[in-house]
Amino acid sequence: MKRKQNKKQSAVLEGKGSRGGQDPGLGPPPAKKKPSGLYKPPTHEELQTLKETESLFRTNLIKLQITELISEVKPNSSKEASEALETFLHKLKSELSSIKTTERLKLSEGLRLLPKMIKYPLSFPPSPNIKGHFEFSPPSKIKVTGSYLLETNLKTSPNVNLTVEIPRECLQEKDYMNYRVFHKRALYLSIIAGHLIKKRKLISSLDFTYDLNYPLLPILTLTPKDSSQFTVYIHTTIPADTFPLTKLLPSKSNVRRFARPFPFGEKEEEERECDHEDLPPLPTPHYNSAILLEMGSREKHLEELYSASAVDCPSITEATLLCKTWLHQRGLDQGYGGFTGFHASMVLLYLLRQRKLNHFMSSYQVFRIFLQFLANSNWDERGISLGDRENYPSLPSIDEFHSSFPIVFIDSSGYLNLTAHTSLHQYHALRQEAGLCHALLDKSDGSFGSVFLKPVKPVLKYDALCKFDLSAGNIKGSPLFDRNSDKWEELVFDFGGWVWPGVLDEVMRVIDKGLEGRVQLISQLPVKRNKWAVTAVSPTLAGSDVTLGLIFNTERVYEPLIMGPPADSNEASTFRSFWGEKSELRRFPDGSINEAVLWTEEKGEGEKRNVPRLIIDHILKRHTHIEGVVLTHNTLDSLLSSGKGSIDTREGVSVGVVNAFIELSRELRQLKDLPLEIATVKGASPIFCHTEVHPPLPWNGKSSSKVRSLPLPLVQDHCLHPSCDVTTPTLTPCFHVVMEMEASGKWPDSPDAIDNIKTAFYLSISSSLRKQHGLITGTSKDYIDILKKGYVFRLTIFYLREVSILNDLRTPQSLSKAKGLEKDCISKPLLVSTLNGLHNQFPAYSLGTRLCKKWVCSHLLTNQIPDEAVELLVAHLFLHPGPYLVPGSSVCVLLRFFDLLLSHDWPRDPLLVDLNNQLNDETTSEIISSFSKDRERQPLMFIATPLDHTSKLTKDRPSAPVMGRLLTLAKASLNLLTNQIDSLQIGRESPDFKQIFRSPLTDYHLLIHLDESKVPRLQTGRVSSVDGHHYSHLPIVQFDPVHLYVQALESAYSNLAMFFYDKHGGSVIGVLWKQAAFKPHPFKPNGMQCRVTISKSESKV
Repeated sequence: MKRKQNKKQSAVLEGKGSRGGQDPGLGPPPAKKKPSGLYKPPTHEELQTLKETESLFRTNLIKLQITELISEVKPNSSKEASEALETFLHKLKSELSSIKTTERLKLSEGLRLLPKMIKYPLSFPPSPNIKGHFEFSPPSKIKVTGSYLLETNLKTSPNVNLTVEIPRECLQEKDYMNYRVFHKRALYLSIIAGHLIKKRKLISSLDFTYDLNYPLLPILTLTPKDSSQFTVYIHTTIPADTFPLTKLLPSKSNVRRFARPFPFGEKEEEERECDHEDLPPLPTPHYNSAILLEMGSREKHLEELYSASAVDCPSITEATLLCKTWLHQRGLDQGYGGFTGFHASMVLLYLLRQRKLNHFMSSYQVFRIFLQFLANSNWDERGISLGDRENYPSLPSIDEFHSSFPIVFIDSSGYLNLTAHTSLHQYHALRQEAGLCHALLDKSDGSFGSVFLKPVKPVLKYDALCKFDLSAGNIKGSPLFDRNSDKWEELVFDFGGWVWPGVLDEVMRVIDKGLEGRVQLISQLPVKRNKWAVTAVSPTLAGSDVTLGLIFNTERVYEPLIMGPPADSNEASTFRSFWGEKSELRRFPDGSINEAVLWTEEKGEGEKRNVPRLIIDHILKRHTHIEGVVLTHNTLDSLLSSGKGSIDTREGVSVGVVNAFIELSRELRQLKDLPLEIATVKGASPIFCHTEVHPPLPWNGKSSSKVRSLPLPLVQDHCLHPSCDVTTPTLTPCFHVVMEMEASGKWPDSPDAIDNIKTAFYLSISSSLRKQHGLITGTSKDYIDILKKGYVFRLTIFYLREVSILNDLRTPQSLSKAKGLEKDCISKPLLVSTLNGLHNQFPAYSLGTRLCKKWVCSHLLTNQIPDEAVELLVAHLFLHPGPYLVPGSSVCVLLRFFDLLLSHDWPRDPLLVDLNNQLNDETTSEIISSFSKDRERQPLMFIATPLDHTSKLTKDRPSAPVMGRLLTLAKASLNLLTNQIDSLQIGRESPDFKQIFRSPLTDYHLLIHLDESKVPRLQTGRVSSVDGHHYSHLPIVQFDPVHLYVQALESAYSNLAMFFYDKHGGSVIGVLWKQAAFKPHPFKPNGMQCRVTISKSESKV
């Protein structure tokens, strides 16, 4: 119905219309069939559909997803809405045709023709010296163009493009000079606006906006009164043969110096002493492209696209919708120079003419070819053209366009660069996204949602956002932007006084050079499309705060040294000129003397993470006079630092612990006189994969507290000795180490006997370590505590058969012990080893995980969410980053952590974390099938790995209330942190980013406030060497009164309440009563704890 209606409508409006009649892809309606049996052979149509599915789509699921997506993204096409829009367009055409002709005036006096209340849409008036005349006459043609007729509108922004042709009598031969044609089209639109603003019964809103966000191309945008679903854009056009195409080549200059644009109210600066005519003309490539676009290009492009989709490749229509959806979800079609759906359509047209597409391809195949083509393109080096250069050799060369534009994609005329306004950085972002999504579609893990359904948010995509002020006042006097230079004048003339795009390109070029090798991508975040009432003054063209997105090269981004050229080379002076006083001569270990820049001499990783900000701040201040740069990548790192005001995030401490462990492992293997050889020694604590939130400093045997100088036996049953100082000692944690002995048939089969053998081993190992290596040890029945380089390692021996022996006994105690052994001695060491591999592969993993664990604990969820679950959630962000690249900063990891919690469908889908690429398709199917069959008995947060197909680590935690609170907190934190980053402004006080780490306490039924002097806190300060210390005793190990108190509360009252606390120094315990605690229960002598009788007759308590 809609196709016939479009044909009728386009005939009225003199457009080409869309395909009329029966849809060729559907064929005639099927004949009514008689009821048939279940096993009747498939029909020809069914066989054809199956064949197409097999050959044109990878799987039947993808075909269903594509079909559903297309139906969702297309605007609602109800009969009533279509008829209302058609009626509106007819009325609008009548109104436009009825506007009366005005008097003929000099163009310099054209503003006299402005209707009452209508403001001129250009930012500058016609120059007093401008030549030519203007008069308004009704449009010679009115046509519907664009995506509406091609049926490629998106539901998110349904629009109709209406093109009105300015009659020849309103134009003159030289109107391509000195903004004449732009002033005429601005006056033409203003007179139309003056007429339509009176039609309140027809139009509900009437505004100006910029076509392509280019300030010389204002257009009208209006909303129909009775069909507000669509927005109508009114463009102007001029006859295709109005101006010679050769006059509009990129190298041509069509604005003379005397026509320099000055905004309204701004006085002209003092003229140069020399005559304007003596100055060389400046090329105006963007200006010329805008005129070419006005010369019938829209109608010609429509004809080409219509022919391609109706005849040559019908699937292009759906493929265009897929391309538009993909671009929109990534924001690539936004802002000045954005790659719009129109550009995507023209790329598909190019691929068709290059015979990359054919009539039989599906929309999915076309889309994949589109992505692959973009990913492998190099339009910045060798552009492409739709022009027929073989038959028309006189067309300008592509190299001529490359000299004026960074990106080149020429239309079929051979003169219009469709990407004239696209910057190099925007193109790089487009190319990177295309390559990333093409790779995602090659995977079989359900990447469809990442490509089409999930919006790509800048705060989640980029590792850092860089903000600075690019206003005119801030760059004034900069050597890079000399107001008297031809380069500056060229920007002014080419953009009609709007120099911001050119200035930003220069700034980004400087940043590019400064961060060379440190970033994978720099891209400007799009500025929202300006829209203003026709009765309001056009928005200022001055620059403002700029936000750039940076994707780090994590291997090099924090390098403190920039190695320059040798001191005697020709490049040395260029290096010194760029870096200024920061450059200095340095002698390196190989004897070479080079120019170099050192940004910090500190060895801590926290100081190194400041290097990108130091670089950007220095080069912008030196070359552009821009000051006050804000970078967001390490905004929250101070939460993991050593103390107030410190930026040391203690990675060095974790390295020190690991080195001490490696040395201890070697010493253990060297022990003599043991009955069995030591087979393996494995770490099982988070410190060994560098995910400990606050790595502890080494104990140096000294303390201001008397307690710290007392030996371990003074702590009995986890209580301080009464004679001790009342201050709780600083927490000294122990790190769990699992040791396995070589296989032997002499191990007993009794659990008690195995424990006795282990104890004997502990005594023997402890004695040997003291004698052979001089280490301080503390022996217990179940472990050895070993002090090595100031760190305490708790060693336990694991005998593999012990788990099966305990399981065979089938008593509650034996099964519980077997489960604990399997978790502590098998699962944990294996997980720690795997996550340590992620730490080595992805530099941001460990710091990001620590920040996420800090956030979970800060909301009093220490004993409610397993640490391992957080570690695996963060691992998922690195192993399955789509639709993004791997995160490269801690803030990026935290934001994506929130997003993963909120976007994953926990009730319906398991979260698969494919550690070491061990989850094949068969295993994945088994996990999903098992999960679906018995969902009600599965954990709420189901995380499957190659090591754990049933999510054992989250079997009991989190509970439903905790899961709900976790998601609520994640949503609030994501929104708050995103808004804070977005609202960052130069010159204003930074928001309190740590606010998301302060937990609201109003939801708890009861709060227990702890005496802060009894809360153990980790040591603060810098790491000091402990190699020279001699220890005579062990410190007080693993003494955490808060943890022990919460354990006691849970042991006594877990049937009545839930307890929440922060193990990283929190001084509040939150209590939530369980609903069942207040319900009446039958009287039982053993169940009277904290209960009273309420009914003697019914024996209720």
